[in-house]
Amino acid sequence: MKRSKSQAVYRILPGMWINDKDHYGRSAAAYVKSWNYQKMEGIYNEFVEAEIQRQILLFGMRGGDISAFNISEPGESFSIVEAACRPDIPDILAELSPLFYYCPDCHKVTQYQKASAVKLVCPACGKGHLKQLPLVYPCECGYASPVVVPKVTGVRDFYYYPNEKRYGVFYYQGKSRMFKEFGMKCPNCGSYIQRDSATSPSNYKAFTVSVINLINDQMGKFFEKGLPAQKIMVAKWFNKLSQDQFNEIIKNVDYAFSEKNTNAAAREEAESKAKALVASGILPESQLEATIATLLQSGNGSNLSVEDFQAACDAIFAKEKKQSEDGYNSWIKNLAFNLIQYETIKNARHIVTLDDAIKEQISMGFIDDASEIDELNAKLGFSNVQASENIEIINGSYGYTRKVTDPKQAKGQLRLVAYAKDGDTNRNLVYSMKLETEGILFDVDRSKILKWLLLNHVITENDMPDLEDEISVKKWFAKNIHADHISSFGDIDEDDNVTKYVFYLLHSISHALMKTAGELSGISTNSITEMIFVDTCSIFIYSQSSQGQVLGSLSGMFESLYGRFARQTFQDNRECIYDPICAERDDSSCQGCLVLADTTCKYFNTKLGRKYLYSLHTDENIIGFWEM
Repeated sequence: MKRSKSQAVYRILPGMWINDKDHYGRSAAAYVKSWNYQKMEGIYNEFVEAEIQRQILLFGMRGGDISAFNISEPGESFSIVEAACRPDIPDILAELSPLFYYCPDCHKVTQYQKASAVKLVCPACGKGHLKQLPLVYPCECGYASPVVVPKVTGVRDFYYYPNEKRYGVFYYQGKSRMFKEFGMKCPNCGSYIQRDSATSPSNYKAFTVSVINLINDQMGKFFEKGLPAQKIMVAKWFNKLSQDQFNEIIKNVDYAFSEKNTNAAAREEAESKAKALVASGILPESQLEATIATLLQSGNGSNLSVEDFQAACDAIFAKEKKQSEDGYNSWIKNLAFNLIQYETIKNARHIVTLDDAIKEQISMGFIDDASEIDELNAKLGFSNVQASENIEIINGSYGYTRKVTDPKQAKGQLRLVAYAKDGDTNRNLVYSMKLETEGILFDVDRSKILKWLLLNHVITENDMPDLEDEISVKKWFAKNIHADHISSFGDIDEDDNVTKYVFYLLHSISHALMKTAGELSGISTNSITEMIFVDTCSIFIYSQSSQGQVLGSLSGMFESLYGRFARQTFQDNRECIYDPICAERDDSSCQGCLVLADTTCKYFNTKLGRKYLYSLHTDENIIGFWEM
């Protein structure tokens, strides 16, 4: 069965049971053993690993077992690999499993020891075509095994009657007809395991990562400079350096971070020049310090004074740094990681601006003037929208759990299972694919979000920053939104109500946008997915198939149909066919409205609801962001 790379990363992974075909061409369940892989080239391993490590450590902080992973310095813990795609060699190695078969005619059970021995016709009656029983035993500790014929002393013949009892077999002791239910004790943790369908989504919860690949080698070098580079990224977000200054640093990364470009080196050079002037009699010694200062000032016209930009970052968050330098550095690292991805999308190789789209739609007669779109964006709360093309995204799976995803919801200690090591190294495999795609970036108005939080009593007037001061607003979000606490596997803690409301709002907007884009762009909603940058209050919806990039589906829709898209997003997502039941649910979302395919949402369709967008007048009485 042929599948795309994107399907493989999410749906065909080692340790998973999948729907496949046996050597007779019949549909059957199969167990994925491994990939035929090769190292992924053209990526920045440390950049991808940083996000994987963050997620794993967060899983451990929630009480999960992460002992299967080697968490060391980024670049040393994982091997990012992809399907090798070698001619005549299968990329994915899977074997028929379970090997429990029964005859629908005589109901006799046959347990095979190897897949190649499986017969087409029942060996007992010679009439019925054998059927596989696709059941497995999955455990929260990570263990899983296929159902086998149970052992009963002195009994060799078992019978399966699915219409009578599905989860067990019958046998005879003398003339008595007995029943043996499926079930087993986990050999790893000792828990009693109930049987389940082999291909049930609950048996395998892939933990995935999606990271924007850095745009060029220079950006990779910049990121590798560590904390100093991260502080510069944050300083840029707070307008402490311009885009031109940042570009100059990126073009000259090695020099910018070299010893020759430090303030101390500049002081030494200026001092040497001034002393030479004194020694030659050109300059009186009394003017030495003034001349040094003048030389430093004239020399500091360079855009490469990285120490000053780092100091600017420290000055903005002086209080946080003083409280805990280690905590501050960790927080800066996470914030910079998100900002560098956002900036890569924002400054993509090719973009279509909102002004471009408005001009195109006016020329086509779809809108009369820009005011129509301005009003729609104001209602939806978008401060800027653009299409970004030629974006490279690394999608990878680094491990999995069974039964549940959140350690706090597990009966025992939930284990995050790591994939195999890469050869003789101590690095765990990350099964990945590189996607070149396009999408639409939405910047949500941070001031409107603050007003919405105030209206819903999440914050008070005393908490509000000066809404006329962009830096003040950015600083408020940086201090009060904890992006490093957000994961795909657990809820946001109740005591972090601001982060919870802001993320739930952005995630709800994202799903509404994806749903409408699927209806207007020409590509299926299942082929669109999301990235949410809560630090910047931004959403990036993009095509997760190469076909979407080739056709320009999302960028084309944005350029020619944005007015219709924005209007339809607002109008079509308010009602659900399952109202009033859906509206009264705690999350106010279901398959009839905001819930999308699992491959579309890495948050497993949690942390969202229509009540954040519209005033549904539920018991919580939340004022909707789009109706405030």
